[in-house]
Amino acid sequence: MHRHGVIKMRQQPRNSRRQLNKNTAPQNGPSRPNRIDNYITRSSSIAQVLTLFLAVFGYFYTVVPAFQNQKLTEDNAELEITNKKLKTEKEKEATELISMRAANTVQKTELENLQENLKNKQDELNTISSKLSETENREKQAKSLLQTTTNQLNTELATLDSARKEIVMSELISNSYVAIMRGRNRLIDALRQRKPGSSDFISEAERNWPSLTSSLLYGIETASKDNERIPNSYYEKVKHFIDTNISKNSCTNPNFQSLAMQFAQERKALLSSENKKHQSPIDRQSLTSGKEAEKYTLTEKQTERYNPSLPADKDNDLYINYRKKILTSYDTCTDSVDIIFKKIRTMLAANVEQPTSTDEQD
Repeated sequence: MHRHGVIKMRQQPRNSRRQLNKNTAPQNGPSRPNRIDNYITRSSSIAQVLTLFLAVFGYFYTVVPAFQNQKLTEDNAELEITNKKLKTEKEKEATELISMRAANTVQKTELENLQENLKNKQDELNTISSKLSETENREKQAKSLLQTTTNQLNTELATLDSARKEIVMSELISNSYVAIMRGRNRLIDALRQRKPGSSDFISEAERNWPSLTSSLLYGIETASKDNERIPNSYYEKVKHFIDTNISKNSCTNPNFQSLAMQFAQERKALLSSENKKHQSPIDRQSLTSGKEAEKYTLTEKQTERYNPSLPADKDNDLYINYRKKILTSYDTCTDSVDIIFKKIRTMLAANVEQPTSTDEQD
């Protein structure tokens, strides 16, 4: 039995033995290495506190005084600069004060001279006042005579102004109609410059289209050159009125591009109709003769080769029709010139021309 018991004890696992050793170990307090670690931890905490204290102490007794010293130095430099500026300004003010005093002395001298001159002028004024009373009666008589003369002069000037305006209007109308007729003749000459079957006469009309405003300006400029006894201001007013009003309200030019397209379309339609007339006998021959007639059938290009243009009468009628349209547009535009002359006459009547020294001599 004892032997079997020993064998069992030997067969116990090693873990149970380790557990037994732990349970039987003494528990009187911490070991020596743990104490050393505690001492080191405490001493490091104390060192950190001392370091913080030294940093605070160094900041307040080294860094702060250095910044304060630098600030005091900068403030001192600014005060010195300000002091220099104040001294300079004070010197300037002193110089200005001296110059002002000198100017004040000069002004006092001038004031004394002015007072003396004023006294002399007052003496002269008293002398003149005595003479003025003598001339008042003469002035009253002269005023009455002047009023009578002024009324007569105004009447004569109004008559002269109306006569001048009528002369300006008559010269404007006659010269403007001359310019309008010249423009119409140039337009007719441009319309005559054409090639048969071409619409180039429309582009020529566009290039030579007369301007109603230019005709009116030509009329007033020619009138101003031909009559030098009428003041130029009359003509300038009419010219300014034409530039600012008539040019904005004048009639518009025809649409020449559209007219050229219409002319080409109508001529093409007439040409097509003529080609069909020439083709119709050939078409009947083709229908009756069968295949043999195909040898004699003309194509559209061949037909145009034999009939390249319209008959002269139809081509001329088409040209006359469009020539009439263009001339009618121009005549319609020029018919409004009478209304323009009425506007110019109304403008001249509303503006009364003031007489000049040259007019009085005339």
